[in-house]
Amino acid sequence: MIVAFLMSFILPISAQTHYAKLPDFTFYRFDKTAFTKKQMSPGKISLFFFFDATCVHCEKSMQLLSSRQKDLQQLSIYLVSMDTKSAMEGFMKKFGKEMYGKNNVVPLMDLNYSVFPKFQPRYYPSIFLYSSKNELLYEEEGEIDKEAVFKAIKKIKKRESQR
Repeated sequence: MIVAFLMSFILPISAQTHYAKLPDFTFYRFDKTAFTKKQMSPGKISLFFFFDATCVHCEKSMQLLSSRQKDLQQLSIYLVSMDTKSAMEGFMKKFGKEMYGKNNVVPLMDLNYSVFPKFQPRYYPSIFLYSSKNELLYEEEGEIDKEAVFKAIKKIKKRESQR
């Protein structure tokens, strides 16, 4: 009985829910110009990758995504970190070589530390996939499961092509 009582307090904290729609946000490009939801590519599936440049799991996940860049070409990819420009660039050059500098990839700095209150990821890395209508369709937190994330992308692409 005591355990059940305690769990009623613990579960709501750990069972955090993410927003069903893409929240409003302000991140910053490397030149420190603001980047908001209004500047996203309209009508495209969006992949947000939240990471820390010193995180080993983030390194592995970025390498996976980068190695499958061809599967991601039709998506708008937003790489978001609270790190500095130089840390993010070093991370991208080392672990995201195939993605670095691609037209569909936008690295963004979270200078206001708003990732957690706006998107509510629990772990780094985190991937959130949004439809062309900005609906959250898939999320994965912690080291990325290549099978699951690319199955989700394929399913979302198929769904979007039927709209």
